[in-house]
Amino acid sequence: MFEARTKRERRQSGLCPPLDLKKMEMEHKDKAVDAFDRYRLVRKSDRPRSRDLIPKIFDNFVPYNEGAPQDPNIIGGFAELDGQQLFVIGQNWRTVAGENILTTVTAKGFAHALEIMKLAEKYHKPVVTLIDTPGGDPLLESAELLQCWKISDCIFTLAGIKVPTVSIIIGEGGSGGALSLQVADRTFMLENAVFSVISPEGCARILFKGLSRKPRAERQERQREMANLLKPTPKDMLECGIIDGIISEPGEGAHINHNATAKNIRHVLKETLTELKKEPITILHAKRYQRFLSHGRWHEEHVEAEAPLMKNVVRLIANRFKKLFRRKKILPEAPKEDIIEKVTEKTEKRFYVCKNKECGVKIPYKKYARNYKVCPNCGVIDRKNNPTAYEWIKYLVDRGSFDEKDAHIVPSDPIGFKYTTDEGSVKTYSADVEKDTQRTGVKEALVVGLAKIKGKEVVIAASEYGFRGGSLSSVVGEKFVRAVNYANELGCPLISVSMTGGARMQEGIYSLMQMAKTNMALTRRRTPYISIMADPTMAGSLSSYVTQADIHIAEANAEIGFAGTRVVEGYLKTRIRDKDGRPPAWYQPDFYVQRGGINEIASREDMRESVNEYLELFKKLRG
Repeated sequence: MFEARTKRERRQSGLCPPLDLKKMEMEHKDKAVDAFDRYRLVRKSDRPRSRDLIPKIFDNFVPYNEGAPQDPNIIGGFAELDGQQLFVIGQNWRTVAGENILTTVTAKGFAHALEIMKLAEKYHKPVVTLIDTPGGDPLLESAELLQCWKISDCIFTLAGIKVPTVSIIIGEGGSGGALSLQVADRTFMLENAVFSVISPEGCARILFKGLSRKPRAERQERQREMANLLKPTPKDMLECGIIDGIISEPGEGAHINHNATAKNIRHVLKETLTELKKEPITILHAKRYQRFLSHGRWHEEHVEAEAPLMKNVVRLIANRFKKLFRRKKILPEAPKEDIIEKVTEKTEKRFYVCKNKECGVKIPYKKYARNYKVCPNCGVIDRKNNPTAYEWIKYLVDRGSFDEKDAHIVPSDPIGFKYTTDEGSVKTYSADVEKDTQRTGVKEALVVGLAKIKGKEVVIAASEYGFRGGSLSSVVGEKFVRAVNYANELGCPLISVSMTGGARMQEGIYSLMQMAKTNMALTRRRTPYISIMADPTMAGSLSSYVTQADIHIAEANAEIGFAGTRVVEGYLKTRIRDKDGRPPAWYQPDFYVQRGGINEIASREDMRESVNEYLELFKKLRG
C-alpha cells in the first residue's frame, strides 16, 4: 500500500520546512472537535473573509482589477509583507455589506486569478492564496466562459509556476473551486477551517435518496455523519500530508477577533516566505512536483515472479508432447489471445430497445454492439449501455496491438468510508469496489496501455464508467501519471478517453488531490496529447487533465459539464432537463465548440479516423 508520508519523513525529503510550531503559534487546540460544527463555524456571517484579512495581513495592498471581468468572490492584487513584494489572491464567501451574492466562484473569478498568476510569474514575485469557497459556480453564465477549462488552467498554472507559492485555507475549502488556488509549495489551515472533496450536505443528498423530504433533525444528523466520515478537518489534512501546519484562531474562533487572526496568518507567512526564498526556484519546483505526485493511497497486487528454470523446462517438454497429439499444428509464432477481444465478446443481453421515445426500435443486442452501441436508427447513445474501457480501446486501436500496463494497482480504503443505510444495512467502500470489480472485470476506473493506431504507436488511457462511474481516485490519478511517463519515455502521443462523473467522494481529500496530481504530471509532458470526451465527462476530470490536451474531441451527443444536472437542479430548486430527460444546451458539445473549448465533434464510428488525422498532423509537425 502507498501510505502518506509521516511529518518527519516529509521534512527530511524537503516536502515541508522544519517549522517551529510553538514559535509560529500553530498549536491546534481542537476547540470544535466535530467536523460538522466546523462547517457551521466557518459559515458564520461574521467569519473574516479574504476581503477582511488581506488589508490586515499585508502592507500597501493594491487591488488588480484589469484584464478580466470581475467576480465579487475573488479579490487579488499586489501587496508587500515587511518589504517583500508579492501577489495575493483571495476567495470571498457569502455576502458583501449585506448584499446577497453567489457563494461560489464564477468563471470570471478564475479568469481574474489566472491574470494575477501570470503577472506574478512575469515579475518573479511569490504568490499567496487565501481559500474560502464551497466550490465553483455550476450555472450557465460560467459555462459560457468555460468554467472547467479555467479551473484546470488555474491548477496547471500553479503546478508549473516558477515562483514560490503559499496557500492558506481560511474557511470552507470545497471541491475543485478551492483546489484551483491550493496547489502550492506550502499549505496551511486556520484551526477551524475545512477542506473536502464535497460538502456534507452534498454527500448526504447523493447517498440518501429522498433526504430532502425528511425532518430537519434527521437531515442534519445525516449531514453530521457525512461531515465526520469525509475527514475534512485540519488535523485530518495534517495526517494525510495535505497541509504543513495549522494556524491558531483566537478565542472561540476567527470571528471573535479579525485582527488577531490576521496577525497569526501574517506571522506564518513571514516565516514561510523567508524559508522558501532560500531555495533556488528549480529545486522548489522539483519538490512541488514530487509533493503532489505523492498524494494518494493504493495497493499493488503481488505479480507472480518468473518461474524457475526447471519449471520452464518441464513446461516446455509437456507442451511438446501435447502438440504431438494435436491434429492441427499450432505455429510457434501464433499470436497471444487478444485481451480486447476476450473481454468484449461476452454479453447476456439479447435485444436492445432504443431509449428515444420517438424511435423505440428493438434490435438484436449484437447488432447494437457492432454499431458502437449507438442506435442505428436514430443515433441516440444510451448511458446505461455505455461502452466499456476495453470497447473504447477496441474502437480506436489496431487489432491485437493493445498491451495493458499497471493492471495490478488496485484501490485501498484510505478514509475507512462506511455508513448505515436507512434500511439498516452497512455499506462500505471496500465492498462497493469488490462488487464493481466482479461486474466490470477491471480493478479500477482507468485502463492504461500501449497500442497502435494505423501503425502509429500511442499510449492510451480509457475510463471505465461501470467502475464507480469512472470517477477520479488515487489509482486513477496514479495510472494517468504513469501513462504520461510512458508517453514521454517512448516519445509517442498520449490519448485519453474520459467517461466520468468527477472525483470519488469515498476517498475523501485523496480523490480531490488527483485533479492536481494529473495536471502536475502534464507539466512535464513532452509529447502530443489528444483528449476524447465521451458520454459523460463531468466535474473533477473535466476540470483537470481532460482539458489540458493539445486537441479536444467530443463524441456526438455526449453530456459535458461542470456539475451534473441533479446538482444544478438542487442549486436552482427547479428542473432543467426537458420532459424527455434531455439536458439543456449548455451540456452539449456544440456549446463548447462555439466557445473554443472543443476542437471537433465526432461519432464513435468516426472517432478512430478523427484521431488518426491529428496523429498524422503531429507526425508532420515533428518532421
